[in-house]
Amino acid sequence: GNLIQTGGEVCLNGGTLEVTGDYRIQSRTENEDGTYKYGYSTGFLTMTNENDQVIVNGDFVTDSSVDHSKKLIAGVMTIEGNFTQLSSKSSYNFAANKSHKVVFTENKLHNISFDSTSSHFSKLDISKAEINLKSTYVYTELIGEAKSHTGENLVIANNAIIPEKINGNLTITGNYELKSDLYVNGNLYFSSYYYSLKLNGHNLSVTGDIIINNRDVYFDGGTINCAKNCTLNSSYLHMQNPDDTLNVKGDFECQSGGTSNYVTDGKIYIGGNCVINTNSFNPTGENEIIFNGTEKQTINVKNTGSFFNKVVFSNTSKEGIEFLSTCRINNFEIKNNCKVQFFGNGQAGETLTADKTIEGDYCLAAGKLDLAGHKLTINGNLIQTGGEVCLNGGMLEVTGDYRIQSRTENEDGTYKYGYSTGFLTMTNENDQVIVNGDFVTDSSVDHSKKLIAGVMTIEGNFTQLSSKSSYNFAAGGNHKVVLSGNGVQNINIAAPSYSKLANLEISNKNSVVFKSDIYLVGTVYDNTGTVSGSQNLYISNLSQLNENNFSGGVYLNNSNQNLKLEHDLTVGRITFNYLHLNGNKLSADNITVKSGLYVEGGTVECRNNLYFERYSYFSMMNDKDYVLVGGNLTTDSYYGSAEKMTDGVLEIKGDFIQTYDSNFICEGNHVTILSGKKAPS
Repeated sequence: GNLIQTGGEVCLNGGTLEVTGDYRIQSRTENEDGTYKYGYSTGFLTMTNENDQVIVNGDFVTDSSVDHSKKLIAGVMTIEGNFTQLSSKSSYNFAANKSHKVVFTENKLHNISFDSTSSHFSKLDISKAEINLKSTYVYTELIGEAKSHTGENLVIANNAIIPEKINGNLTITGNYELKSDLYVNGNLYFSSYYYSLKLNGHNLSVTGDIIINNRDVYFDGGTINCAKNCTLNSSYLHMQNPDDTLNVKGDFECQSGGTSNYVTDGKIYIGGNCVINTNSFNPTGENEIIFNGTEKQTINVKNTGSFFNKVVFSNTSKEGIEFLSTCRINNFEIKNNCKVQFFGNGQAGETLTADKTIEGDYCLAAGKLDLAGHKLTINGNLIQTGGEVCLNGGMLEVTGDYRIQSRTENEDGTYKYGYSTGFLTMTNENDQVIVNGDFVTDSSVDHSKKLIAGVMTIEGNFTQLSSKSSYNFAAGGNHKVVLSGNGVQNINIAAPSYSKLANLEISNKNSVVFKSDIYLVGTVYDNTGTVSGSQNLYISNLSQLNENNFSGGVYLNNSNQNLKLEHDLTVGRITFNYLHLNGNKLSADNITVKSGLYVEGGTVECRNNLYFERYSYFSMMNDKDYVLVGGNLTTDSYYGSAEKMTDGVLEIKGDFIQTYDSNFICEGNHVTILSGKKAPS
């Protein structure tokens, strides 16, 4: 009959309990119609002896209120019916441990249901059984190859021992190491909490999908074969052995995590579509990714921090492979006459063996376009959606625009531009780039070590955008930009403190307009005096101004309190911290003093306005000091000029403006002239 344990203890103590009906650790009350209603029990089952045996020919149900963590640690429990764990009062009422084992017989389908994941099997024997699961965890060992299991995934925890073949869906939680090859005839799911999976050189084969969450996967010479789709979520692959292999027949998706710097060898085969939505999928070294599908494949890299290192395109379908986004690829090879459609209908790079002319627009999507000392002329626009343009001592002339941007065509035939994964390499003193139109870069690549030599001549506008990288025109060394247009040229740098010009030459005889601040690390050569605009050229030393002359605005970004003029200086306008004229002449349209102007026997010719900021000094203590202000002199200085304005001549042709709490004190032989005449031109 049935065993109903409403309370008390069933202690095997080395004995055998056989129940021909159901065994319920539950309370039971009879309804009016003769049926029964079950509730929780205060009873518990004790199996602590290796000889303990419980045989249930019917169903087993427990809704005990007692924690069984230390009560089910040995013996064997054989169940011919269903298994149900309820947790009305305790989540641990079937928390088996150590050598305790539950065996399901093969004569019927067994439904196994756990209310709480805090309750679990220690050892579970499913040899030849058919089981239907709900929230079923195994902590020590899974024994036998089931005919099949359905329902929810079987969960392996605590690095439990499992057989070499599992028929059904499997979840592995916690750290896990393969001790032999594993074949899962179903889906395989790795749960979260930043654990590791170590293949230890073994093969893991799955007939369904693989989903890996928050886990480091160490191949160590092993192989993962996934017959369907593989997804990485906040997980990292570790592949440093040439035998390391990930073989995905379906789609491969990396939502976060990726490879970081952990993938330097081995092979990744992808037979379906590929989606990379992380900034750390960046294999290096000898690792290869092989796209070997038999139907059309798409590749979508959504984050510019990720890239492919070595790629083999060997798709055998008529449609081939299509890129849905721009993507950085360091090296690639095309096999089986694979058709590859890069984003924006771009082309792969090549190495020139002679001078070459391309008629019409040219779009570079991937690979290296190596000029190898030759001249490449593009009679149209150069659109670089990806890949590398490497001058390598050669010359590139573009009669239209040069855009390091992606490009997509709108329905009306116009174009929409976005960021590019491409980059420009100029490291040879003979490198030359000539752009007859505009130059625009929105590269995702840091150019800090890529623009260090050569000359880039631009006749149109210069525009730097920073959708993905602020350093995509971070020039240095002897690299020089020449603005040589015949019409108005605008220069606009979105991230001026990061993307800096090394050397700048102004040869435009019409007008060059600074639409943004420009940071310069080298020298500016203002050959035509045509610079305008409200923004400034940021320099750290006056020696950066060739022949001490610049027609635009200058921001002297130098906090040296003893900075001296060594020559006369003429600029459009200037802002500085400290400046000692040292007997020389400073000439500018407008002057802003942030910290201190020391005339020291020199001359200041300010054609418009002279402004002293809050914490600045004004010193005139030499009888040769002469300061001419053609417009207004405004002082907002807190420190003022007491004992510093004792000699020389200050002539103001506009207004004198002193804020209410500013100190401006002239004494001794100092003379102030309010002349009210028009300033000199």
